Amino acid sequence: MFPGTGLCVALTTYSTFSYETLRPAEDGTLFFAAADVIASVVAGPGAVFVGIAFAEASWA
Repeated sequence: MFPGTGLCVALTTYSTFSYETLRPAEDGTLFFAAADVIASVVAGPGAVFVGIAFAEASWA
């Protein structure tokens, strides 16, 4: 059950990311499309880092 749920969540997340990036690119606002990609790529690992730091602080 859980692998199927994870696969569906990953698929919907990726499709939303690509839609939100492609839409501004098609409208001609490439700056916003690039900003969306950069923000998403930075925010993902940043959230992981914050989560790990929070977990380590709470287990200490």
